[in-house]
Amino acid sequence: MTPDEMKKNTAARAAETVTPETMAQTIEQEKAAKSSAAHPMAVEKLLWLQSSPHIARPETTPVLMTRVLVALTPAAVFGVVIFGISALLNIAVAVASAIIGEALFRRVTKQDIRLKDLSACVTGLLLALVIPPSTPLWMTALG
Repeated sequence: MTPDEMKKNTAARAAETVTPETMAQTIEQEKAAKSSAAHPMAVEKLLWLQSSPHIARPETTPVLMTRVLVALTPAAVFGVVIFGISALLNIAVAVASAIIGEALFRRVTKQDIRLKDLSACVTGLLLALVIPPSTPLWMTALG
């Protein structure tokens, strides 16, 4: 497209203004087009809504949680190297208390206990990584 053609297209678009009359004409044209469809109830689907996930994969929760744990491992190791045994103890206490807390809650609510999905481990590790390493262990356990 040459610069002159681009200027003409831009000028033509600028000259087009949307008024209530032109909008009404457009709506009438769309109604006429729909009424002339093959079937009187035929309506074109304009938008498709669905809940997530939009891309389905045959991935289970334990596989996904294992990937998250693997991704968090370098941060946990680095924290232990930098802050020492207190960070390691916080990680151990946080993970253990998350597992125990989930098991107790599921038992009280009469649900099956699912420890194999590793979601409690991820929760405990995330908790341990966001709290200071000097946090008392009892606070970590209640976290």
